[in-house]
Amino acid sequence: GVAGGTGGIGIEEATDGARESAFGGAGDLPIGYRDVSCHVTNSAAISINNDTLTILTFNTERYDTDEMHSTSSNTGRITVVTSGKYLIFVHLIWNNNSTGYRGIDIRVNGSTLVGGVTVAAFAATIGQFVATHYNAVVGDYFEVRVYQNSTGALDILQSSNESPEFGVIRLPVCPSRSRT
Repeated sequence: GVAGGTGGIGIEEATDGARESAFGGAGDLPIGYRDVSCHVTNSAAISINNDTLTILTFNTERYDTDEMHSTSSNTGRITVVTSGKYLIFVHLIWNNNSTGYRGIDIRVNGSTLVGGVTVAAFAATIGQFVATHYNAVVGDYFEVRVYQNSTGALDILQSSNESPEFGVIRLPVCPSRSRT
């Protein structure tokens, strides 16, 4: 049943034991009710060469509930293990430099652009944030690509809980129910 309904246990009402019993056993929650998410960062500033498209890498996992990220290979990727609709986000801060442009985009499988933003530089640090959604299947991967043309290398700053940050959250699936 649905919380507040009759004739069954609602997910919101169930204790862990009742929830497990309602779906057949421990750890047997429907996928739509599992936390499927990954949030990664880098523990140091990242130098981005002038006039070069660069895939960011991430060496630290804040959390990874579905084994979507590796800190040893393809560290710039978050790879889908459970199909579904995903919210994808990235936030970073560029070091101070008033020349050129700063661009950031989110790509799927290395080629499909699903979100991005480019801004003109100004005499201060520049924070950029992109969020989008994508209907992903098992094996799809997300990457963050950046670009800057300040005439020299420019750092993406490391700042706790602020930059660089990259993550995905699988949006929950609401079960259908009949309305009588």
